Amino acid sequence: MLERVEEHRRRGDVLVIISASVDYLLEQPFNALSFDHLLCTRLETGPDGLGTGRPVGRVCVGPEKRVRAMEFAAAEGIDLAASTAYADHHSDLALLEAVGHPVAVRPTAPLRRIAQERGWEISDLR
Repeated sequence: MLERVEEHRRRGDVLVIISASVDYLLEQPFNALSFDHLLCTRLETGPDGLGTGRPVGRVCVGPEKRVRAMEFAAAEGIDLAASTAYADHHSDLALLEAVGHPVAVRPTAPLRRIAQERGWEISDLR
């Protein structure tokens, strides 16, 4: 998968992580892989500087990933029909449906079935 990331980088693609995970868990891989943007769940910090556990805004899961991708693409002038998305879980279906090149990566059984039915690329790369 790292080679895929580098391939996108060489083409000049904008590299975006869209994840349900929280920002502080994603910062290290985001920085290590030199992605351009991070769209994820962010947690509130209380007046004491400690995390409250409450999300700031909407949790980035399921159809919310599609919403975030569409908002980001509109703001950045990105054509989602010419974009690729990689996902492993059937809860990411809305995101995969939003792009022209969906890729199911080591997918859950339901996502694998949907990808096969729709002729989407299935990758078992790690």
